[in-house]
Amino acid sequence: METIQIEIVNPKAKSLIQNLAKMDIIRIMKEKTKSEFVELLDRFRMHSENAPSFEEIPSFDCNVPSTKYKLSDFQKERISLGRDQLKNGEAIPNDELVSEIDQWLSTK
Repeated sequence: METIQIEIVNPKAKSLIQNLAKMDIIRIMKEKTKSEFVELLDRFRMHSENAPSFEEIPSFDCNVPSTKYKLSDFQKERISLGRDQLKNGEAIPNDELVSEIDQWLSTK
């Protein structure tokens, strides 16, 4: 089975497609909505004025089933440390981080 996306240009085509679906020749699927996390990433990518705050980010459930990925003890420790730093307000704002990276790169 192959999935394709169709843009209907002529309104008559919509009824034709619906008839094909009624005859079980094709299946019409609704467009998938983005998850909250994907929308969050989009907001970051756009560098928009309403980018999420550091307080908003931990509220998103980003847990991946443990059967898919195995983390080393070191990785688990670093993730835990990062979460603690975020909870304690020890995170560095993006502007400061970019500035520090730019300064570091200019010395190389």
